Amino acid sequence: MIESDPLLWDRFFALDTVGALRGFAAGLDASTPERAALAYYISTWREFADANDNVAFVPTCHLSADRSAVKYGNSPVIFEGTNLWAWKPYFKTEALAPKLRDLENLVGYIRDSNPKARMTLVLVPEKDHVMSRFLLKETRFDVIDRAVNMMSKRLATRGLPLIFSQPFVEIDRFLTLADFEYGDSHLPSRHYVTIFGFALESLGISWASLRDRIALLQLPEFGDLTLKFENTAPHPGVTFRPNMPDDCARQTAGTASFAQPLRDTWQTFRNDKALIDQSVCVLGDSHCSIHADRRLTYLFANTFRTADFVWNPSGIEKIPDVAAYDNVVLEISTRFTM
Repeated sequence: MIESDPLLWDRFFALDTVGALRGFAAGLDASTPERAALAYYISTWREFADANDNVAFVPTCHLSADRSAVKYGNSPVIFEGTNLWAWKPYFKTEALAPKLRDLENLVGYIRDSNPKARMTLVLVPEKDHVMSRFLLKETRFDVIDRAVNMMSKRLATRGLPLIFSQPFVEIDRFLTLADFEYGDSHLPSRHYVTIFGFALESLGISWASLRDRIALLQLPEFGDLTLKFENTAPHPGVTFRPNMPDDCARQTAGTASFAQPLRDTWQTFRNDKALIDQSVCVLGDSHCSIHADRRLTYLFANTFRTADFVWNPSGIEKIPDVAAYDNVVLEISTRFTM
């Protein structure tokens, strides 16, 4: 297993001028995933490109002290997090395979537990992945794309569709890097509507008949990465969350909000005016989230007759009982699968 180099970080967090940063960056190489990741992100800090060497540099304004978050240009994104996410694009494909195989086997087991249900797997790309591949047209995440595509082909032979990159094709036609500068690790909210549409289609439900019923509602948002960096003012940004004016879903059981630990979070909804007279089980993480967060759970609850959400990403926390559902949606963040 590759281990972190503590001396590397001692040196980085001791930097105090742009000149020192330049000298540090010049000495970095791609000999380890850790060094390659750090070198890449430093290269995106364009604000220092023409700055004098004597200009002050504060490392924790650009990479959080706990190394959980980093500025990708001007956009806060996950850095190491809990699973060394920033390192993963620099791994070999075979190094990423074991955890993906575990997920594949789990999904297959869930499939077998309810062979009559329509089922789909939603693997949500990370914010930095979307920026790099679809806006900057980089190849930095090719190893991850290859690993996921290999799994997708195997799942397809079992009748299990995988939603991954499809919702993000051609987003450069209407989004720029500036649209990702908000202080949150999640995707722009409009993408959850698009992901929802692809998930419906994969379940055999026409998205075209529903898309006009969903609008975007402007709301204030602090963001989960806003306060990770030094000298960041604690003021809310603006987000646009899905809004269904005919919202008729009512919670009939479960937790009112987030439970502690998160895996104890679950919510059940009934919708007497549902557009789809079927049941759905959604096993996911913060990309689904509780109904009040207006992400995927909100969309499914306001579309199906009954909807259950459990904070159990693709069933990895606990083997679920899905035998009673017409539809099963398994969602998980990419960084938790590698």
